[in-house]
Amino acid sequence: METIKFFAEVKDFRINRKKLYSLPEILLISLCAVVSGAEDFEEIAEYGRQKLSF
Repeated sequence: METIKFFAEVKDFRINRKKLYSLPEILLISLCAVVSGAEDFEEIAEYGRQKLSF
């Protein structure tokens, strides 16, 4: 199973009008950031900003 499809199964409880990114995208970029060495939220966010176009 593809990772993004796996994350698509996670229930998203956020308010629809306030969503900037989909939950599967957030979870995937978080996983990639942690595997790449990110150790806290700020490092995950920075990784996400750097890879946004990816």
